[in-house]
Amino acid sequence: MRYRLFLCSFLVLVGMLLFFIGVSQKSELASAYEEGDLLRLHIIANSDSKHDQEMKLKVRDKIIERFGEKISEIQSAKDAEEYIKDNIELITDAAYCASFVGDIDVQIGNFEFPDRVYGGTLLPAGTYRAVKVVLGKGMGQNWWCVMYPPLCFSGEEVTLRPKDIRIKSYIHDFWLKFKMGEIL
Repeated sequence: MRYRLFLCSFLVLVGMLLFFIGVSQKSELASAYEEGDLLRLHIIANSDSKHDQEMKLKVRDKIIERFGEKISEIQSAKDAEEYIKDNIELITDAAYCASFVGDIDVQIGNFEFPDRVYGGTLLPAGTYRAVKVVLGKGMGQNWWCVMYPPLCFSGEEVTLRPKDIRIKSYIHDFWLKFKMGEIL
């Protein structure tokens, strides 16, 4: 019995230690957000037709292909924005290389964005610096990501909706397994 109590206490202590270590570590995105060192990419499709939505994604892929490596080497959002301003024609070229036909409007400025989760870190809704690419009439659904730090190049983004939020307690799960005799 003493052994079991000691082991349980030890495991709870280790669990708490791991929890606090995890909480104290900040992601690159969280640090960039706190310092206001973000640059987002926002692409708006011509319309909601299947063709225009597919074209938006092709343009996105070409922009990421053209800027990904260089943006990954840059050290600040300000430097990333300057690089894009100096090479803005690469965005237009990327769209045409993706076979887009029509007007392309590229703007750099402050734009509103909803909540977004990147790699487990919430980026709250608000006004952010962004590169906005409007394809054609810009009447379709849009796509966005964080261009600096370079999260566009690192995986999938998920829109956060309150009904999707679930809290999982590993300590609670451990305790239930312990009580049921699955542990020890």
